[in-house]
Amino acid sequence: MVWWAERGYVHGIRNGTAAERILSLMLAFLWWPAHVLLVVVQLVVVRWPASRYYMTLDRDAVIAVIGTNRRGWIILDHMSARPGCGSGRDLRRAVLAMLREAADERGMVIETTATTGRLAEVYHADLPGLGIAGKAFPRGKRMRCEPDRVQGPATL
Repeated sequence: MVWWAERGYVHGIRNGTAAERILSLMLAFLWWPAHVLLVVVQLVVVRWPASRYYMTLDRDAVIAVIGTNRRGWIILDHMSARPGCGSGRDLRRAVLAMLREAADERGMVIETTATTGRLAEVYHADLPGLGIAGKAFPRGKRMRCEPDRVQGPATL
């Protein structure tokens, strides 16, 4: 998955606005000296008790959902072995539909980051109610979806 992140930066270099391309280029170069540390960070996140990773049957796309103490879930690590080919689309739609239903039942907030404006539009289309909540660091847009109703415990 750490290698998939690098491939995502390269995809961003080819398919973003001028500012997105420059930032993707910087992140792609910074990835090389930091990749060992990134592997350690990824292992910690994967093994975190509040994280759940979902992967396609072809093992070519992944999406993570991380529980928070703030009565919410963060969608993280939505990556593909081949960024831009659509392999993560069906996985994302399936996970988001299940997550939205569970969030509404439990009164949970869903948060994520879209690295580009185009991705923000795609995420909003796949998860109605997901709106822009501000700028993300180091790039993209923070997005947030409030639950439709509040009930039950905060577990997934």
